Amino acid sequence: MRRASYPYQPPAKLQCRGNTYSQLSSERQSEIYVQLVQRCHSLETLRREGVILDVGQPPHGAAQQKGLCVVDFAATPDGSPAAGKRKAVAIACETAEAEGGGNEPVSICVLDFLTGQTLVDSFVAPSRPISDWRTHVHGTSAKSIEAAVKGNNCLRGWQEARAKLFEYVDNQTVLVGYMICGDLEALRVFHKGIVDAQILAADAIFGEDRGPQTKWPIDRVCMGLASLFIRQNATPENQKHDPLEDALASREIVLRFIQQPRKVKEWGNRERHELFGESPDEQKAKGNAAMPAKRASGKRRAGAKGSSSSTVNQKANRGRGAKQNRTTMPSRAAGASVPVAEPWKELKMEDSARRLKKDEPQNGSRSAAAKANQMERSSKGTEESGSKTTRGARRRAKKEAEKAAEREAELRKMVRELEEQSESLRLEDAKQSAKAHWEVKHKAERKARWVEQQRS
Repeated sequence: MRRASYPYQPPAKLQCRGNTYSQLSSERQSEIYVQLVQRCHSLETLRREGVILDVGQPPHGAAQQKGLCVVDFAATPDGSPAAGKRKAVAIACETAEAEGGGNEPVSICVLDFLTGQTLVDSFVAPSRPISDWRTHVHGTSAKSIEAAVKGNNCLRGWQEARAKLFEYVDNQTVLVGYMICGDLEALRVFHKGIVDAQILAADAIFGEDRGPQTKWPIDRVCMGLASLFIRQNATPENQKHDPLEDALASREIVLRFIQQPRKVKEWGNRERHELFGESPDEQKAKGNAAMPAKRASGKRRAGAKGSSSSTVNQKANRGRGAKQNRTTMPSRAAGASVPVAEPWKELKMEDSARRLKKDEPQNGSRSAAAKANQMERSSKGTEESGSKTTRGARRRAKKEAEKAAEREAELRKMVRELEEQSESLRLEDAKQSAKAHWEVKHKAERKARWVEQQRS
């Protein structure tokens, strides 16, 4: 049976299923509300996540193809100071699959986000025939709904559930949830002031430029951020979903994002590191560390290029100056450079010719020896350059082999880690299946004993 409505009295502790949730003082509530409003998502983000904001937008996912009609949707009522609506509420629904497609709510929970007060916690009788109750997810079945209807603790269809929600919210209320697009779709509600804890968690891990398909389980977020173990003793046959616990968990996650931003950032980096091996902060730090080295190497290359070009220019200038000194001589009268007198050139040429005829045999032998020495030096230089090239090739081959060995070692390490992860997953699956088998067997034995007792 669901909880009946009583005048609200703040409990000593806000607890559900063994977990204790945050409570806020009156002064703190005002501060949290201001920051909560600042956390509301943009309309672009909400559309990306599949939230229906107006009549012109088609329903999300499977409902887009079958089951839901946008004409049934209604916007939250206009705000009025005298209406006494809540500033912020947390909402969660459990749904079943209707015949012909689409989801129908089978239970709903609405909390006052600031006080934690339970405003609505009720079964919902589906307005359409159900093809899959999803009892293994939330435990609600046709018998549960029948009993709730008989006990007058059940809302009739999504129409009454939406009307009950509208008793506490208007278009100024901030709606908080986890994957809230499905809840609003099931209730056929338009609303724009939304804080989705799932969007906050996914952005903290993957960044705001992620795709809309990136989701993160609520139980893992609660464990990592708030050390809350929700959906305890869940199995594949019974996943233990409860709208009250989900609403409290969504509220707690958003409060942690508002109150503990540093811890949230550390948690997001840990989750990303666990997935990809490197957090965003590490990637940024690595890039910042590489920038000074790149700048320094660029400066060294530019300096070396400039010094080499200046050296070449100096040598060329010295060569040109020497050539000019050999072909010109100063004039005492005019103070300018003039060519050497032609008679001196002719005398020098005749003298050189006589010497050449006299020393021709010796010069021939000397030139042959010089050519031989030059060839020997060039062959030695070729051998030395060849040996240098060979040594360089060997060094490069050695470096490439070392890099290949490092890559192979990294790949082997990754393979070992993947094998260990798969083995741990296999063991976990085996444990879960063994536990489920034991529970089924134990249930069958208890049923058999009960049958025997009835017979006797």
